[in-house]
Amino acid sequence: MAETETIADLRRRHGVPLMSPERAVRALRQAIEGDETFVVVADIDWDRFYLAHTAARPSPLLHDLEETRRIRESAIDGTGPGTEGPTLAERLARLGRTEQERLLREVVRTHAAAVLGHDGPDSVPTGLPFWELGLDSVTAVEMRNRLGGAVQRKLPAGVIFDYPTVTGLVGYLRGELCQEETGDSPVMSDLDRLEVALATMPDDDAARNEVAERLEKLLRRVSPASVVTRAPATDWGLDSASQDEVFALIDEELGEP
Repeated sequence: MAETETIADLRRRHGVPLMSPERAVRALRQAIEGDETFVVVADIDWDRFYLAHTAARPSPLLHDLEETRRIRESAIDGTGPGTEGPTLAERLARLGRTEQERLLREVVRTHAAAVLGHDGPDSVPTGLPFWELGLDSVTAVEMRNRLGGAVQRKLPAGVIFDYPTVTGLVGYLRGELCQEETGDSPVMSDLDRLEVALATMPDDDAARNEVAERLEKLLRRVSPASVVTRAPATDWGLDSASQDEVFALIDEELGEP
């Protein structure tokens, strides 16, 4: 039973869901009674099927099919069908940071749930990597396209794997959509990237306790009660820093050897 469910789920993700025996037999009867030389009997979900077979490279065969034209046209600018009312970026511009994150979290979880076949956004954990929830290379492309339509931007091909959790993806999207509106300082931008990096650390990572201890020391250092005159803030470059470099940066800020 479990193996059958796994196969059915895999076929659904790739756009060829299992057919009921009654429907398959009826289709075969029609094919035999018809005058067609070559017949394919399958229940095709064209949106998923096209993504599954063009995620790695274009498919000339699928490109010529009428069923895929709408999919190609909606993916040209990475947006999809237009909607009435304010755009997501416009809604975000009216909100504070906490509400921006809440709205983006809702958007990401909603689309993740739809792609994964979950009951609703509440069933998608915010800190668990998407691949542990069942996402693969095909459904990652579908999720990327869905989010691109929601934010009305063409997102990078590997965005789901670069930011593999809800929390990480929310941080990335907020940086892309809200940077100009919020006017964050370089330090705040670096902290956002650090937050994304920490969100992807495994729960059993031995470094978690060390990170927590150092961040607590840094927090005490920058709290209002201990503010001292310092040189102007600079770009820490955490987007490209390794884990060891992050530790070294924290040590430097704390003045520790």
